[in-house]
Amino acid sequence: MAASGLEFDFERSEARGFGVAATILSVLAVLSPWNLLSALMVLAFIACLWKFVFHGATVVSMSLVGFWRCLFQFTVAFAIPLVLSVYFVIDTPRISFAGLTESLVSPWILLPIAGIGWFSWAGGEQLDQEHPFRGFLIAATVLFVVCFYGFHGVRKDDYDPDTSVYVVDQEAAAEARRSGRVFGQYLFCVGVAYSSLLVKLMQTPTRQD
Repeated sequence: MAASGLEFDFERSEARGFGVAATILSVLAVLSPWNLLSALMVLAFIACLWKFVFHGATVVSMSLVGFWRCLFQFTVAFAIPLVLSVYFVIDTPRISFAGLTESLVSPWILLPIAGIGWFSWAGGEQLDQEHPFRGFLIAATVLFVVCFYGFHGVRKDDYDPDTSVYVVDQEAAAEARRSGRVFGQYLFCVGVAYSSLLVKLMQTPTRQD
């Protein structure tokens, strides 16, 4: 596990800079008369907003000690994926337990469990000793991006598997919105990643400088 090499002034500066950038981009996205430019501004805004939250949460964590630091990190690590998961059911007309979990009752679920578990375990070596929640947030964000593509039906072209061409399956996207299954998939994958990271965190001895 990596020893903490974070600097408070740097994290605060990053949070402030990305916060200002996110604010400016949000205004430009609203005022832009061109849809394409607005879309690009929104993407840049989302990236800056995430960096603002990431570095801002780090600043808060570095300002706390003991129990309150642990409580803050625990809260942020679990609140962020819960907030992100709402995106996958915001257009679902009727949310049901069966719809949310239908894709999890399959032997194929063992493949993402193995893959996510292994990568998270390997990545656990890089968790910061004093602020490990940063690694959990990164895992939750990466999984959100992956599920985001699946939610919108983005997949590799079956007719040309030897290339990197991707297509949008409108039927798959409509079914994902109807059932809300990506909500369950995302939280399940986050649970697998967090479990691996947590076990690695608990088993890795703290290094003293």
